[in-house]
Amino acid sequence: MESNLLRFVGYFLILLLQAPGVAQNVEVTYGPILRKMADGGIGVWIRTSGAGTLYVKYGPNERQLSDSVAISTRTGYDLTGWTRLSNLKSNKRCFSIQ
Repeated sequence: MESNLLRFVGYFLILLLQAPGVAQNVEVTYGPILRKMADGGIGVWIRTSGAGTLYVKYGPNERQLSDSVAISTRTGYDLTGWTRLSNLKSNKRCFSIQ
């Protein structure tokens, strides 16, 4: 099982985008860090330059980023946030951080 998790992490990159229609100047200052790996899921942690909401977009290739989840960061949590991606299949990937 551990080798499958390592293979999964090796194929997994993150794309973070600002929430559409929201005026924010939020940048990722640390991360993303992948953690809490389990079969079919993984946690994603980030720290940002200010409070805001970003989205993790992922999919089987750069033209099919069909899944997304929000990560909100808040001042009371040291501008950090995390989310869990569930129901993942191996070889899901994304291609950049924005």
